[in-house]
Amino acid sequence: MTNKGYFDNWLYMVIGVYHKQESPYGWTKRKLNYKPFGFERKDFKQCEDIRLYIETAVKHVYDNFPEEEIEEFYNRVIAAISWI
Repeated sequence: MTNKGYFDNWLYMVIGVYHKQESPYGWTKRKLNYKPFGFERKDFKQCEDIRLYIETAVKHVYDNFPEEEIEEFYNRVIAAISWI
């Protein structure tokens, strides 16, 4: 498989914001708190649109969420979709 280029292979993106609670018994409970509408690749103009989409979804649920965690997730998303 060859790399077609940055963002060429994905068509649609949607994220969900979950609350995660780990149990001392080994299982992890996840509750979906918010899932905004997704967007198509053709609808965004630059990488910052993806970061804004992520940040808006997280801030819809959490008032004070660490910026570095949002940045880390954004970087993982960009790395994943740039090499599909």
